[in-house]
Amino acid sequence: MKKYLIAFAAFTIVTASANAQTKRNATDDANIVHHEKRGSKNHRSDKTMMMKQLNLSDAQKQQAKSLKEDFKAQHKQLEEGKNSLSMQDYQSKKQQLRKDQRSKFESILTSDQKSKMADLTKDQRQKRHEMKKGERGQMKSSLNLTDDQVSKLQQQHENFKSQAKAIKENNTYTEEQKKKNLTDLRKQIHESDKTILTAEQLQKKEEMRNKRTHEMKHGMKNKITEKS
Repeated sequence: MKKYLIAFAAFTIVTASANAQTKRNATDDANIVHHEKRGSKNHRSDKTMMMKQLNLSDAQKQQAKSLKEDFKAQHKQLEEGKNSLSMQDYQSKKQQLRKDQRSKFESILTSDQKSKMADLTKDQRQKRHEMKKGERGQMKSSLNLTDDQVSKLQQQHENFKSQAKAIKENNTYTEEQKKKNLTDLRKQIHESDKTILTAEQLQKKEEMRNKRTHEMKHGMKNKITEKS
C-alpha cells in the first residue's frame, strides 16, 4: 500500500509539472501572437494615418483603391498556392508583391506627396523604435535590471529570433517537427533566463507574464461580450 501511495504521488508530481510546462508554452505562444497582432494593428493604423496626411485627390483615392484590391487578389492567390512553394520562394514572392504594390502606389503620387510620404515613413520608423526602447526601459525598471543584464537579454532575444526564423524556413522539417523545435528553443531560452536573472527577478517576470496573459484573456472576453 505504501509503495502504491509513493508511486501515485510521484505520478501526480510529474503530471503537474508537465501541465505547468504546457501552460507556460501556451502562454508564450499567446504572447507571441499577441505581439504580432499588436504590431500588425499598429502598422495598419500608421498606414491609415499616412493616407490621410498625403491629402490624396478623389482620382488618386480611386486609383489607390484599385491597387489595394489588386494586391489583395494577388496575395490571396499566393496564399492559396503556399503549400506548393518552398518557404524561401514564398517569402521572396510575398516581399516582391509588397515592393510592387509600393512602387505602383508611388507612381500615382505627385513629387510633393512622395517627399511627404518619405518623411512620414521615417517618422513612423522612429516612433516604433522609441516604443520598443520604451518597452525595454519599462522591463529594466520593473525588474530592476543592470545594464549588463539588459545587454544579455537583448542578445538572447536576437538569437531566439534568428534561430526561430531558421526553424520556420527549414523545409526539411514537417510542421510537427517545427513546432517541437520551437518549443525546445523556448525551453532553452527559459533556462537561459536563469543564468541572467536573479530568483527574485525570475519570479517578478513570471508574475508580469501571468498578468499580461490575464489582461489578454479579459480583453478577449470583453470583445466577445460586446459582439453578443
